[in-house]
Amino acid sequence: MIRTITKPTDSGKVRESAYHAIIIDRSGSMLRSIKQACIDASERVNLVRNGDRLRVMWYSSEGGEWGIATDGVLHTQEQYANAQNAIRKIATTLGTTCFSEVLADWAKS
Repeated sequence: MIRTITKPTDSGKVRESAYHAIIIDRSGSMLRSIKQACIDASERVNLVRNGDRLRVMWYSSEGGEWGIATDGVLHTQEQYANAQNAIRKIATTLGTTCFSEVLADWAKS
């Protein structure tokens, strides 16, 4: 679900940058839908405003498999394209499911 919140802007105020997180389940239960999930996630990159930070994390397998596909502030078209390509590259499943570890690591960063 994507929820957009429109913030009123005052002419003298600068918009603060946002931190966007996309988390992708790469566990075996996603076998039939992982490719579409990654396509959808890569399309969401276009919704990130210039100057905002994007981190794409994935998880699978309790006790082990998780990672960061891409992380950084987006400014250029090349950075947007690189983020989208990084998401498309993880469109495969791995092991079983464990969601908490990737969130625990994110909380530390």
